[in-house]
Amino acid sequence: MPGNVDKWRRLTNSFELHVLINLYKKTADADLKVIDRFKDIVANRPLMRDYRDNFALAYNNTAGQNYPWSDVLSWFW
Repeated sequence: MPGNVDKWRRLTNSFELHVLINLYKKTADADLKVIDRFKDIVANRPLMRDYRDNFALAYNNTAGQNYPWSDVLSWFW
């Protein structure tokens, strides 16, 4: 698997926080443990620190690797 393992961990931990934030209406559900899981992630796991830790995909002009909507305007002209 290519890439920096630390960055992947930060991404998955941050995404898990995002999911837990969206489960805020389920905090009373004891099985989900939303609050405990949220506290554990914030206190004990690495998170994305700043914009440099973004999850941006870099597209290029190589066939099969370019942004899928890059030529959408050419369809209309």
